[in-house]
Amino acid sequence: MTADRPASAAGWYPDPWRQAPVRWWDGRQWTPYLGGPPPPPRSSPPPATFAAAALPIAVGGIVVTVVVARVLSSVAFPALGAPDWLKLTVFYIEVFGGLYATCRLASRRHGTGSVRRDYGVRWRPMDLVWCVAAFFAARWLQVLVLLGFSGQLDKLSRLVEGAEHVSTAAFVVFAVSAVIGAPIFEELCFRGLLQRSLTARTSRWVAIAVQGLAFGAYHTVPELGWTNVPYVLSLSCFGFAAGFLADRTRRLGGGMSTHFVNNMLSVIVIAVRR
Repeated sequence: MTADRPASAAGWYPDPWRQAPVRWWDGRQWTPYLGGPPPPPRSSPPPATFAAAALPIAVGGIVVTVVVARVLSSVAFPALGAPDWLKLTVFYIEVFGGLYATCRLASRRHGTGSVRRDYGVRWRPMDLVWCVAAFFAARWLQVLVLLGFSGQLDKLSRLVEGAEHVSTAAFVVFAVSAVIGAPIFEELCFRGLLQRSLTARTSRWVAIAVQGLAFGAYHTVPELGWTNVPYVLSLSCFGFAAGFLADRTRRLGGGMSTHFVNNMLSVIVIAVRR
């Protein structure tokens, strides 16, 4: 669509094509959403979206980031004599740096150039309530999923036990990355860029489902073998809950808060068992 750009924020404006009284302007472009006679002041805006053209950047950036991380873990790191904390530091810098670079590139090419504005990086006090609801919803879904894999979780338990026996310095790097880095950069890329780009191309429910599965697959650990199935599915459940929250609130504050709480509790459990 091409038409004059309103010199204003997102909202309902007179439809420049006169197909309806008003059309939704999302802050960057005209959308297909039409309205009747002046809508009620509190009518719900359409789902938060980002340019559908940014989807290849989102997918490509995530894939490249994961591939490089796995090469570092399985090829480069074993050949180095560096301490484990340094290897972990390099690993997380690559992962979170890759996710942020992907979001930044898509924002510059297809958005306003502001990562905060394009992906809804906002927090409201109400997000604390949403955080609790999403956390328990994700846990409930995970329990249901893992019930069918109760006999295949030994490797997953050993993976957690491995985190318990790393050096103190390495554990600190892991804890900071899980509690601070993951809630920021993973929410930006999966619930921000990927989900919003998918929403612009498909339905909101398909977008939530696809980004949730992608989030789970992103955490695949080759050493787990078939145990990756319950592991990926359980993390996908968290992705679904965070995705629904991002769609419902049209911002990432609630999902970032839920991610922080979830990872903080996991880190505390591991720390206590060390």
